[in-house]
Amino acid sequence: MEYANLVGVLSAELTMALADEMRGPRGSLLPIQGLNKENSAELQSDIKTLSGKLALVESQLSMLPQGVQQTTDWNQVRIGANTPAPLVELQKSIFNEVLAVCGVSPLLFDEGASGPGAREAWRQLLFGVVAPLGRLVSSELTLKLEQEISFEWSELRASDIQGRARAFQSMVGAGIDVADARKLAGLNE
Repeated sequence: MEYANLVGVLSAELTMALADEMRGPRGSLLPIQGLNKENSAELQSDIKTLSGKLALVESQLSMLPQGVQQTTDWNQVRIGANTPAPLVELQKSIFNEVLAVCGVSPLLFDEGASGPGAREAWRQLLFGVVAPLGRLVSSELTLKLEQEISFEWSELRASDIQGRARAFQSMVGAGIDVADARKLAGLNE
């Protein structure tokens, strides 16, 4: 329980840090020679309200003595959210930790996951999280509504047919009666 609390606190702190990163001005600055903005307050206001737009700022070239060549400041410069990579990686890690605390495999949210690992993650979610929560909710609803309420999971279980068939085959091979093996493997539904 303490671990879950710590993961929640860390996730909230990280989310606030990322939100702070995103609250800053975003947009592009394009140096223009001869703009001559003498009022720094006006420039600061322009930068604060960028909201993804372009702001023209005074070029450094206009401040150089005659004959000195410098062309580097003519490039448009993007400012804004440049979230440090460690914060992004930490957010991904915390997301996976929160999933794990809730009994959900991070493989379910991995775009590259497929095959046995993804099937096992789905099976764990169905039988380790969804079904037990469903039983709790159905018993609570039965009490509150004073009539029998139940949930039926057979459509969700269809995704696990290979695992149940292997379990059935193993049980029959071990000498369990076919009818009992079908029931235990959930093939009667």
